[in-house]
Amino acid sequence: MSSSGERADAQLLARPVSPLAGRLIQQAELDRAVFTPGTMGVAILDGARSRAIEPMIRLGRAEYLCLFSGKLTPRMEAAAAYAVRLEPGTTFTRELMSSMWGKAWGILASVDENATMPEVRRHLRRFLRVGDEEGKTYYFRFYDPRVLRAYVPTCTNAEFAAFLGPMKRVIAETGSAGSEGLVFERAWA
Repeated sequence: MSSSGERADAQLLARPVSPLAGRLIQQAELDRAVFTPGTMGVAILDGARSRAIEPMIRLGRAEYLCLFSGKLTPRMEAAAAYAVRLEPGTTFTRELMSSMWGKAWGILASVDENATMPEVRRHLRRFLRVGDEEGKTYYFRFYDPRVLRAYVPTCTNAEFAAFLGPMKRVIAETGSAGSEGLVFERAWA
């Protein structure tokens, strides 16, 4: 028989994440949202959004991994999704965060500092494909801020916790004319 504490935890995990769970921040606050003690910053980018993304990360001297597997054609490589490790205060990080913001190039994440980039890649790859009730498989572009903003509010706390995995929080631009972002993070301890 489970304790009342375990029942309360199970009920909490089954609740939908409130659409208000996203905390609004300004572009100037991105560094503080991404780089917190005990975490590393990661950009999850959609190469299909701009031809500038793939060469920028390839030449940027930052650790990065393609989320797609296998041998890719040059065209597919340019349009692939990438996880890029961000180092606070570097020129590359500042330029990438400034370039991507407002253009739906991807999302930012604050990841547990003990996670390796291959572990982050492995976790993110679990969400690249989703199935429907009829068994059809679709690509899920969770790294598109427009998709993430629509997806997170539909999640239960358990689904959101599974999505986060080693990520402490994810940040998506709002798509508004301003430079605001939404921070989605666990609302429970």
